[in-house]
Amino acid sequence: MKNYLKYFKLVRLYVKYRWAIEIADLELLLFLHPERVFNARRLKLAQIGMKWDKKRIESLVSRGLIGVVREKPSKLYSLTPLANRIINGVYRKLNGEEGVPDTRWSNPMYRGDAPYAQRNMRLPAEEMNESIKQRRRRALELPSIDDPE
Repeated sequence: MKNYLKYFKLVRLYVKYRWAIEIADLELLLFLHPERVFNARRLKLAQIGMKWDKKRIESLVSRGLIGVVREKPSKLYSLTPLANRIINGVYRKLNGEEGVPDTRWSNPMYRGDAPYAQRNMRLPAEEMNESIKQRRRRALELPSIDDPE
């Protein structure tokens, strides 16, 4: 459980630094992900319990994470392909299907000018990637039921 929480924090910080998405915005996107189309009332319901931000919806629309599907008679919104790609990447990382990138081009934590808080997360990222590699190796080495002995 301790490792899972550390990995969750790592993935959360990766999304924050890589895509410039705040944690509250990520939570909102995760909440709205199962729905194809939603209205302003559903957005307000999703924001209950979150830090108050009057312009959160406008910010997400202007950054290209939420798209307006219909203007009139009432606005309808949906997540954009970029938001869906980010959310699916978060789920894949948390499920252990893929690791956190460890190159300076794809992960700001590995750049030379990264702040201390980001550089401090490199070791957990390497541990997470190594555990994913070991899990894959073990899965490949397990004998199949259909294999003759």
